Amino acid sequence: MATSTANLDAAIDDYTTAAALDPRFSYTFSERGYVYWLKGDFDKALADLNTAIQLDPENISAYANRGNVYFRKQDLDRAIADYSKAIALDPTDTGHYDNRGIMYKAKGEFDLALADLDKAVELDPKIAEAYNDRGFVYQAKGDLDHAIADYDKAVELNPLYDDAYLNRGLAKLFSGPVLKARVDVNRAAELAPGDAYKALWLDVIDKRAGCTNRLATALINTTQWPGAVVRMFLGEMTPDVMFAAATDADAELKNEKVCSANVFSGEFALQQGKKDEAIRRFRAAVADCPKSLIEWPVANAELKALGVTP
Repeated sequence: MATSTANLDAAIDDYTTAAALDPRFSYTFSERGYVYWLKGDFDKALADLNTAIQLDPENISAYANRGNVYFRKQDLDRAIADYSKAIALDPTDTGHYDNRGIMYKAKGEFDLALADLDKAVELDPKIAEAYNDRGFVYQAKGDLDHAIADYDKAVELNPLYDDAYLNRGLAKLFSGPVLKARVDVNRAAELAPGDAYKALWLDVIDKRAGCTNRLATALINTTQWPGAVVRMFLGEMTPDVMFAAATDADAELKNEKVCSANVFSGEFALQQGKKDEAIRRFRAAVADCPKSLIEWPVANAELKALGVTP
């Protein structure tokens, strides 16, 4: 269950009181920084975590939490440095390797990501998220067999893992019969009925498989992104108008929206038989998408399927 804002504010008040009573206790600042991170107040989180580390340079949780903050601020190199410090202080913690692997994945340094995720799985072979993360890296490298094997393990460990079903379905889309891909993506959409992205991928695969189009009846809020993509697929909006909706004051969020706009407009163009337009959109996605998003390996795979070098 998500923690309410009121609970987070109460926790901050308690830690603030504790900090006033003992301003030299690193743990208090580390924990308050973690709560600020949960609230999305990254500057205050960073200030507290810096203080925690100054007070105790061996505070492992402070480095790990600061790494999380740097990741959300898209300062990947500093995030990696903090996770590396946490690993040096405690080389047995699976989470530090998984987190650093995710950072390397986001940078597109897939071999380094694999090394960390291999270590995470070695330390704790029961964590579904580590297998899903490693499967994504294999998928990004074009190694779909290993990717699917890792996704298999992720859903074995967590049969309700909707993202792992989606990722496995999209890997299967380029490695076997489309109906096998459809089983997984359909399951992902069932587990997350309000997730517009899963409904969109199911629609893409349904159309390739010649199945009934169910996008119009999906429980999706089309007033917020990627609602414009849904409306484009339903014929209610042109691609140009859809792209105009892919904007955000936050540069990172805008980049993610433009990424998905390129990939789904590429899929839309394929459905209309516009191969050149599809290639143009997929190339734009490969060039500009964050490598941490599933759209990036999908765009690469689509170009390969179209006989084009990504």
